[in-house]
Amino acid sequence: DRVLLTGDLDWLRHTRDSGYLASEGDLVGAFVRGTWLFGRATSRVRPLAGAGIGVVRSSGELRYATLVPGPRGPVPGPTSVSPWRITAAAFDLHAGARVRVTPRLAVRPEVGWRGIGQSGLTSGLETPLTHLRTMVSLDVGLP
Repeated sequence: DRVLLTGDLDWLRHTRDSGYLASEGDLVGAFVRGTWLFGRATSRVRPLAGAGIGVVRSSGELRYATLVPGPRGPVPGPTSVSPWRITAAAFDLHAGARVRVTPRLAVRPEVGWRGIGQSGLTSGLETPLTHLRTMVSLDVGLP
C-alpha cells in the first residue's frame, strides 16, 4: 500500500545543432526504482516521491567548426568530429501522483531527473550528463 518497486528500460535519441556546434547520439538506461506513496491507500489521488539507481550508456558524435589562419584573418576550416562512448552508474529522482481510476487501474504521471557524475569517458563529451523527463505510467492490479 505504500511502496512501488519498478524497473525501467528507456531510450532517448537526441540531435542538437547550433550551427558551429552539433551533437547527435543515443542514451539507453536501465533502472530499478523505489517509490513511496503518501496518503491513505483508499485515497483516489496519492502524491508520490522516490529514487532509483541504474546504468546508462551514451554514444554519439560531437561536431564543431574550426578556424584556420587566412590572408585576412581566421576563416572557417574543416569540421572536427569527436565520437563519445560513456557507460556509467546513474541515479533517478522522481515525484508525481497516483490517480486511481478503478479499484484495479491507476494512472501515474511523474516528473523526474536522471544523471551521472564522472564516467569512463573515451572522448569528446564532458560529464555530468543529466536529463529531465516526464512520463505517465498505467498501473494494473492483478485479480
